[in-house]
Amino acid sequence: MRSFGTEISGNRMRGGELTEVQRIYCLAQVEAGAKTAEIANALGCSQRCVQKTIQRWITTSSTTTQPRMGRPPILTSRDHRRLLRIARQKPSIEYHKLMEEAGLWAPDQAYPDVSTRTVQRAMAQEGYRNFRAQRRPKISAATATKRLQLAQDLQGFDFGRQTLKFSDECSVA
Repeated sequence: MRSFGTEISGNRMRGGELTEVQRIYCLAQVEAGAKTAEIANALGCSQRCVQKTIQRWITTSSTTTQPRMGRPPILTSRDHRRLLRIARQKPSIEYHKLMEEAGLWAPDQAYPDVSTRTVQRAMAQEGYRNFRAQRRPKISAATATKRLQLAQDLQGFDFGRQTLKFSDECSVA
């Protein structure tokens, strides 16, 4: 039998973390006068889990999971700002050059202080992604002038039901 508020999958660990809905259910049952053993049985968790949920509500007035300890970030906020400043100045810069200019990879070192992937993730958090620039054919000044003239001529053109076909591949006679 599936416990309240759990996914249909039976892969949930017993004693694992409760969802937000299950925590709210737990607190509602406590206020209704239910015992911790009954609540734990309904949720499919331990009594200690229910007691900790109640204690967390009393101390923090919150049902959300608190952030846990983990590895401290390698890049500081100062490093983030420096990377962004350089990336804005030189949008097509490569990651290893970016790391060198930001001081994260000294020229005399065989390996950088941080991995390239760390820098990529930091830039992606700020909305900067490294895409290879699309190759475009180079055009001469005369061709650019002709294209501009054509665009200006067609500026007031009523396309309605007419179709125009453009091609840079060949000249059409």
